[in-house]
Amino acid sequence: MKNTKIQSADRRFDTKPVMAVGKHIEDKHPIDLLKLRPYVKAPRGDASDLVLEMAAAEPFFKRKQTQKKLSEAEMAFAYVSSCDERLTAPGSNRFCRAVIIYSLEESYRLNISWLSQAAAAVSLQASAPQTKDCRAFAKLYNDSTSYFRLRLPQECSFGATAWAASLLIAQQELLPHSCMPPERLLPFIITENSKRKPNFKYYLLPRKYYEVAP
Repeated sequence: MKNTKIQSADRRFDTKPVMAVGKHIEDKHPIDLLKLRPYVKAPRGDASDLVLEMAAAEPFFKRKQTQKKLSEAEMAFAYVSSCDERLTAPGSNRFCRAVIIYSLEESYRLNISWLSQAAAAVSLQASAPQTKDCRAFAKLYNDSTSYFRLRLPQECSFGATAWAASLLIAQQELLPHSCMPPERLLPFIITENSKRKPNFKYYLLPRKYYEVAP
């Protein structure tokens, strides 16, 4: 795959459609990631409306700690490279598996152009791996029963430290319009629970902060 030029970090809010995938017409279930501008930069303040709303889902005794984490952790846009087919139409399904691609590096974490290229490269290497590293990556990535956080091989990352991670969408109603956006883009705040043994948690932002009426 040709390594085309990645958009610069100062254009990382360019939200033009990328790799529209799925069963929907693009404007049928729209999102607007530009609406997230006020919340992108950390620290956000543990009393911000976004942080308080997200922490409210935690047990009461964990809320203060969660508020602090959500205030300080980075936000990243993630590309959903695969997901339970039930998520592609509005519904109320529970605990649906999805795989996301993302980076936490400053130049890439909100870079939609880079995400589209990385996702295309992952798709290529997962179906026809060309190197030893890609074959090892593809073996785990293609296992639909496993849960993982895999570093993208250099053939897919275009210079970024980037990851593919599997997770569960606990409630489909958490997604904008209760389904996967046609752009396959979702915003997360990603926290690391332990420095000695990294354990990452993915907090999907409430849909009202980036959902747009059709």
